[in-house]
Parts: sequence; C-alpha cells; structure tokens
Amino acid sequence: MTDEQKKAAVRVYVTCVPHPVVDNDDFWDNVRMGLLGLVPFRCAELADASEEQLKEFAKEAADLIAHKADAFEHQRKGQKPTGVLAALATAIALGARQEGGITHLGVHACLEPHEGCPRESNGA
Repeated sequence: MTDEQKKAAVRVYVTCVPHPVVDNDDFWDNVRMGLLGLVPFRCAELADASEEQLKEFAKEAADLIAHKADAFEHQRKGQKPTGVLAALATAIALGARQEGGITHLGVHACLEPHEGCPRESNGA
C-alpha cells in the first residue's frame, strides 16, 4: 500500500461494549459479531457519498429495519434473507460519522477519538 493510499484510507474504530440484552442472548450476540465485521466495510463504502446519498441510505436502512426486523429476529427455516443485518450495518456506519460516534446493540463505532470513547479505555 502506498503512502497516498494509506492517507486516503477510512479509519474506523469498532468494538463491543456491554449491553444487557445482547450480552445475554445468543442471537443478538451473533448479530453484534456480524456488525463488528460489516460496519468498517460499510464506513469505507460511504466515505465518498454526498449528503443527499447519505440521507437516502439512512432512509432505506430505516425503512427496511422497520418493516423486516421481526422476520430477521424470528427467522424460520428456509426463509429468504431479510437484509436487516446489512441495514443495521449501514445505520451504525452512518452514526459512526457523527461527533462521538454511535453505540447501539452492543457495538460502538466512531471515526475519530472522542471523550468517553471505549478506544481510550482499551488503550488502542
């Protein structure tokens, strides 16, 4: 990787944080693990998006989550994928862009160090 590529790279910090529901539920803990992998990639995909595009991604993610979250959480054998995990990754990636990042579903994501960031307490 060249120095120019390194400078252009999106830097995102994503980690697990305690969450009373997620910590005690295998399904949601697996969702959290998936998000830890997906969110950094989604942050990179959104890096060059315009404000208008970001608004559209947010609307699409919110609509999908609102309409399919129950089917996602209560999956049945043979059910087609709902797209909710990808929508959650998009929502968290969008939140990571905000000052202070986002903490949701036992995942903290941010693009810059900030006060109270788990990155500081983890020595990262």
